Amino acid sequence: MKAFLISLLVLLTAGQAMVLAEAPHEATYLLPKDETLPVDELSLLLIPLTRDDLANEVVLWQDLLQSKLRTISEVQISLKYLNQDIQIFEDAQNQLQEFLSTSSTLNAAHAAALGDTTQASADNLREMDQAFLESRFQLKTAVGLAMAAEARASEVHNLKLILRAAKNSLHPDDENLDLAEFALLDQGLTQLRARIVEMDNEFDPNNKEMMDLINSELEEILRKKSGARDLVLEYLSFAMDAREELVKRIRMVISVWEKKGATVEELVSINTFVDDVTSFHLDVADNATRWSLIELWITSEGGGIKLAKNLARFLGVMLLFVLLAMVIGSITSKALHRTENISHLMRDFIIRSIRRVIILVGFMMSLSLAGINITPILGVIGAAGFVLAFALQSTLGNFASGIMIMIYKPFDVGDAIDAAGVMGSVKTMNLTSTIINTFDNKLVIVPNNNIWGGVITNITGSETRRVDLVFRIAYGDDTDLAEKIIHEVISETDLILTEPEPNIQMHELSDFTVNFICRPWVRTSDYWKVRWALTKTIKNRFAEAGFKAPVDPAAYMKRMGAPPTK
Repeated sequence: MKAFLISLLVLLTAGQAMVLAEAPHEATYLLPKDETLPVDELSLLLIPLTRDDLANEVVLWQDLLQSKLRTISEVQISLKYLNQDIQIFEDAQNQLQEFLSTSSTLNAAHAAALGDTTQASADNLREMDQAFLESRFQLKTAVGLAMAAEARASEVHNLKLILRAAKNSLHPDDENLDLAEFALLDQGLTQLRARIVEMDNEFDPNNKEMMDLINSELEEILRKKSGARDLVLEYLSFAMDAREELVKRIRMVISVWEKKGATVEELVSINTFVDDVTSFHLDVADNATRWSLIELWITSEGGGIKLAKNLARFLGVMLLFVLLAMVIGSITSKALHRTENISHLMRDFIIRSIRRVIILVGFMMSLSLAGINITPILGVIGAAGFVLAFALQSTLGNFASGIMIMIYKPFDVGDAIDAAGVMGSVKTMNLTSTIINTFDNKLVIVPNNNIWGGVITNITGSETRRVDLVFRIAYGDDTDLAEKIIHEVISETDLILTEPEPNIQMHELSDFTVNFICRPWVRTSDYWKVRWALTKTIKNRFAEAGFKAPVDPAAYMKRMGAPPTK
């Protein structure tokens, strides 16, 4: 007996476990699913949820979004058929006016032909009769299409249900909005059908009362359908705005889910779905509906208005940061100009760098405020920088050399230098190259790596410079007089500095000449003026003193073929 009871208890326990295992697990809502739930409240409600809770919430919010999207799709389909019906009835109304115009023309032609029995008049009447019959056929066809469209309207889409939902959502207390006004098959259409039947019998286009009645009935149908379309458009705008609010909250749930451990595959799946369903689609066949959706998107909070706000926010923030960059750049420039021992190159580099960094930060912030996720952009920039670091090694070398030049200041803008085989004045410099304006006015772009890796001669780097000249006289000339002439010319030249003193010496006794050195000091800017002036003046003074240019006999015989005359 005891064994039997134990066996029975085991069977009951196992059966209960199987029932629990087979019972479907129903997901439960931990958050209120409401697109109007304040974002700050939703943010607080998400804090205590675990990763698994958030995974479940994402699925449930996705179901809610899909339901909203189905509603939007059904409304768009209804809008499409409404636009098609309106176009058909407008065509019927136009055909009616064409028919009346043709009838009037035919009556006028008959009246004019009463006294005219010519063949031309008869031919004209036949043409008028043919045009009248064709116009009546076109009218019957157009009205027939309108009747067929009206008959199938209720079978193709749930317009009545959508109109009722629109009224309950947008105008619940509006007693003047009667949905019966938008009935698709009403007494007016029945009367219009009866008028069309009369076209094959005693239909008289000259009966103004009947024509006005038909025209008014067509206008009434168009009025009703236009009113229905306006209400559907209003409801579609409402549904799209609600979708945007829902998406905003879904993205917040996804963001918290990501922080609490969601996998990349899960995030890609849900984000791809949300991005796709929130993009603007124009998958409609007729232009009227397409244009209606474009207008609706332009005027909707989640479409054109949102885009305009984001664009205005982007431009406003960018303008603010550009102005901020200009102001900070100006302040930095003034501060650096007061700082001694800093080159123009370094000053310009610092100012440009500060402005560009501020503008770059402003650009990224503008994108973020405009609703663009900048995380992928930062990832792309990081990956691109890693790749470019290998692809542009030589450029990076120039970059490093440019930094070293700016730090150690071997030259500055405006200095005359001899570097990398190029001599000229430094015009400008950036982090990769230096632009040198040669003395014959050619612009040479030299990579910084070539300059920093070689010998740099700064010709105008000092305020003063020594002029090195050599003057030669023959052995038979008066050396004391030559030295006196040089001293006199030096003392007469105002541009020569007294400190340091000029150095004038008999420097060398060569095979055929006695060489004097003349080494005065001048300001760097006066170097060439003094050099050229001294060379010309001393040469003329030597000639006046009777000094003759010494000649090397061997060189002269080689050049002229005969010895010099004494």
